[in-house]
Amino acid sequence: MRPVTDGVQEGFVRALAICQRELQVNSVAVHVIDAPDDCIPEWGLGGSTFSPHTIVLAVDPHHDIDPAHVYSTLVHEFHHAMRWRGPGCGTSLGDRLVSEGLAQAFEADCTGEAPLYARGIPVPSHRQLAMAALDEDPANDGRWFFGAADLPRWLGYQLGYELVTKQLPGLHRSAAQLVAEPAATFLDRHR
Repeated sequence: MRPVTDGVQEGFVRALAICQRELQVNSVAVHVIDAPDDCIPEWGLGGSTFSPHTIVLAVDPHHDIDPAHVYSTLVHEFHHAMRWRGPGCGTSLGDRLVSEGLAQAFEADCTGEAPLYARGIPVPSHRQLAMAALDEDPANDGRWFFGAADLPRWLGYQLGYELVTKQLPGLHRSAAQLVAEPAATFLDRHR
């Protein structure tokens, strides 16, 4: 197993380069912490954006860190950081779905495939439940995104990705170009 820092550094350099070009990323500190409980178990890492200028990359030092997963995670989180400089990522379920959907669409543009947590098709009853709860504020992230209650793991990510990617062709702009687009652009037809 190679040192964790090798995988992190390689993925970071690639992510920063594309995000500087596509999102004009600047003034963002990426903090790497030893936090296995905050990682996607399959990857041994996870990301969180705390502000327009702060990203935390959690790593499991006992996991072989794949630079491609670091790259994928960081392009997603850099999108969030830049969105915070515009309308923000929001606190309502609708805002959170749009923010996650846009970040995942950008991640897919950068990697060539849908993110791990976007894969799968939500069942109609879960989709209807979410559309009826778009104004839930604050959104229960544990329930909607992480399977901490009665809903499946990653449901919110899947719903957000579906919501955004279905509308992108009609907007004639990429997820990078829509980083500061108000959530209402994607939500108005669902309310």
